[in-house]
Amino acid sequence: MPVTSLKQLPFLPYTKNLTGQLIAAGCVRSAAVAEAFLQVPRHRFLSGFYPAAGSGRVQVTEDAPPELLELAYSDSTVTTHRLGDGVGHSSSSQPSVMAEMLELLELRPGLRVLEIGAGTGYNSALISRITQAPVVTVEATPQVAAEAAEAIAANGFDDLVRVVAGDGYLGWADGAPYDRVIVTCGIAGAAETWFEQLAPDGFILAPVAHGGLHPLMRIENGGDTPTARAISMADFITAGGPLYAGGRHTPESRNVALPTAERSVANHVPVDLPAVGGYDDLWFHLATRDTRTTKVHLPGSSSGTVSCGLVSEDDASAVLLQRGSTQLAGPASGRLAAEAETAVTEWLALGRPRLADRSCTLRRTGDETRPIWVPAQWTDGGRGAE
Repeated sequence: MPVTSLKQLPFLPYTKNLTGQLIAAGCVRSAAVAEAFLQVPRHRFLSGFYPAAGSGRVQVTEDAPPELLELAYSDSTVTTHRLGDGVGHSSSSQPSVMAEMLELLELRPGLRVLEIGAGTGYNSALISRITQAPVVTVEATPQVAAEAAEAIAANGFDDLVRVVAGDGYLGWADGAPYDRVIVTCGIAGAAETWFEQLAPDGFILAPVAHGGLHPLMRIENGGDTPTARAISMADFITAGGPLYAGGRHTPESRNVALPTAERSVANHVPVDLPAVGGYDDLWFHLATRDTRTTKVHLPGSSSGTVSCGLVSEDDASAVLLQRGSTQLAGPASGRLAAEAETAVTEWLALGRPRLADRSCTLRRTGDETRPIWVPAQWTDGGRGAE
């Protein structure tokens, strides 16, 4: 029988379907996270969103047509605000990414959590459902924060979740100490204030800029020198202000179209990699060696179709490392390709170390009044030449 509204069919079938997808994909691995996705209705945290590129913003109500509800409960990012809204870009993250991060947080009842980037408030509601303990979520955009707070209250989570409209760099000292800090936007480094508000055995889970993307990293306060461990490749909307200070690839310079490719050279750089995993591992390795590593695309291709590449300082030359071939563009592309080949050969000699084998120390940088801790010296993570 067709579904026409949530009044005729409670939200449970929608959340059950989404949760089943996340379990099948391996993103949900614990009963606690599964139960949270089952019991927290995502659509009630979407006061409005854009169902497709070029469409207008629509309201999500209990009488929403089934196609909107199916989109709200699909495993996809949902854009809730565009730049033209006057509040900046904001979204509800892809549920599989949210689930993976919730699992990585190793949540359990009683843990106190600080979230940087409230978005719709859905993620903080999921966290509180698992921990049954205070959650503070900080949102820089006042309108987005107000909408999140309204959704939190309307769905009965305001007894545990506090939405703060403010600068995420500052965290929220009144709720400290926190057992976990989760960051839901791309950052160049961790704010010093988060370490000050972190419990001694706590950790930070954040998407930290590396190679033009934002891989997930687990950051721990090791005393004088914090450390980070890479977990998986990912990408997020970037934060503003001091959280993205000092990086070579700023939000404005990532993923720009290259000059027209002059030639394609088959197997010029050895990138004969497995379909899953190896490419991200190589990408991460190149970025540990060369800050010119970033995500790029060729003119005429979709900006969402990206490859790993080395881009010259003046952005006039580049080499794209693709599976089976290499695209060269610009006067310095030959030199860049030779340097990339050296780095790839090194990666192969190390035994193709995986992204998740990597760890690093952090160094303090940025404005002295608002410093951040950024990745410094990465381990090779090698298993020896094969």
